[in-house]
Parts: sequence; C-alpha cells; structure tokens
Amino acid sequence: MAPENAPAWATIDDKYPFNCCVEQFLLAACLDFHREHPASLYRGVRPWYVFSSLGEAYDINRAARAGFTHLLGDAKSHPAIAKRLEERVRREKPAYLKRCHQVASRVHLG
Repeated sequence: MAPENAPAWATIDDKYPFNCCVEQFLLAACLDFHREHPASLYRGVRPWYVFSSLGEAYDINRAARAGFTHLLGDAKSHPAIAKRLEERVRREKPAYLKRCHQVASRVHLG
C-alpha cells in the first residue's frame, strides 16, 4: 500500500468487500494498458470468458470440464490447490512457470 493512501484505507473498517472490486479494476486496467500501449508485447489483448453466465461458473461440473480452478476466498492460499495449479502450468506453460519462479525469487514476503 502506498503510504499516501493509508489515511483513506484506515477509514474503512471492513475492507473485505472491496477485494473483488480491486481485483476486477486491476485486471481491467492491465487489459486496457496492454491493449492500447504501442510498446506492449500484449498489444491488442482482449478478454474472453470461460463461462456464459455466473451461474454456470459456479457449477463445479462445468468448471471441471472447462479445466477451471476457482480462486475465491481462501482457495488462493490452499497448498493443495497451489500445487495442482503449479503442476498444470509446468505441463502446459513451462516458460511461464520459469518466469513466475524468477519473479518470485526476487519478491520478499515477510
């Protein structure tokens, strides 16, 4: 968090409801940036949808058929889910996994 934003965040007791808004905004901002920026390696990127509706997204059978893993709530930090996703990326996108490991090795979590 940027220090200059700390006073505003301090006025919000329950920040949990804002998590989805921030995640969705960040995704939209990144898509807009890369779609329009002339030097972006991802220029012209467009979002697409795995499911045709929210109800379909929460149908575990449809999600499994689509090869989709929900990362809602605590699922993001569940070791078994993280391991399964890492193995999938290792199989399907080994160069991307290598890049993730490079970035992670430079990030200090503590």
